[in-house]
Amino acid sequence: MYALHRMPALTVAGAVVIPQTAGAPRLSIVALFTNLGNDPEQQYVADGITEDLTTDLSRLENMLVISRNTAFTYRKKPIDTKQIGRELSVRYVLQGSVRRSGNQVRVNVQLIDAATDAHLWAERFERGMDDEVTSQLANALGVELIAVEATRPTGHPDAIDYILRGARRITEAPYP
Repeated sequence: MYALHRMPALTVAGAVVIPQTAGAPRLSIVALFTNLGNDPEQQYVADGITEDLTTDLSRLENMLVISRNTAFTYRKKPIDTKQIGRELSVRYVLQGSVRRSGNQVRVNVQLIDAATDAHLWAERFERGMDDEVTSQLANALGVELIAVEATRPTGHPDAIDYILRGARRITEAPYP
């Protein structure tokens, strides 16, 4: 796990960096999912996706993931992405919604840059309750985070920048 006080500050050429999130680790995220179903008893579906996705994302190398318990404190509050980024010192907020109808679940998800509140990626997943929607979502998000970080401009490329660029090329290469 990262010690936040040891992380170097990153400079981004040509971009305004909000000082409160400037110290956020390159790969740092919190997952926040809400229940859009008509039945408030179905909140457990959104909570389960938040928990499973937090677990899956924490398996990604060099990824700092905020715990589900901390994420749950934002559950019933209006989401101000920049404020959440500052309060939790994360670079990304993964927000989404969950709707369940019978044995089907629809998950809409957006990857947001916490410093700028810009949408970087969005996807919709519709699956049966038996399918592994969170692992599919975590895999797609992992690839997207590598792509976003690999293209993030830096004043002085460092070792992690080269590693992320290499990982991006590997994920984009066609398999024989």
